[in-house]
Amino acid sequence: MDLYRYDSANFTVSVKLVLRKYQVLKETPCGYWVIESGMSCLGFALPDSYMALYRKWVSKTGRKRLCYPTKELAFESFEVRKARHWSILNAQLKVAAIAKQLTVDNPEIQKPSGLCFVED
Repeated sequence: MDLYRYDSANFTVSVKLVLRKYQVLKETPCGYWVIESGMSCLGFALPDSYMALYRKWVSKTGRKRLCYPTKELAFESFEVRKARHWSILNAQLKVAAIAKQLTVDNPEIQKPSGLCFVED
């Protein structure tokens, strides 16, 4: 059984949508132990220490999960994550624009003459 997750890969000139596959190592009543498919070394047996280091546990019923049983659910999760990501970055951009405007409106604080350290 495979689980899926969509991510965006940022390159210097473009952004691409990437589908990651996760291989289920073990299923429990509440979730799955998974490892990213590229880390399974083409089906060869891996040492337990390697598996313990890179495996991740994913809930079957959790609202936010690392990966999902269908590509459709994985894509819905990607859309929600990117909408939240956009709203956070947009709020930070608004704060930065206000701070920049403060420096334009108050030219006397544009170039401080020196640094001051306040001692307690």
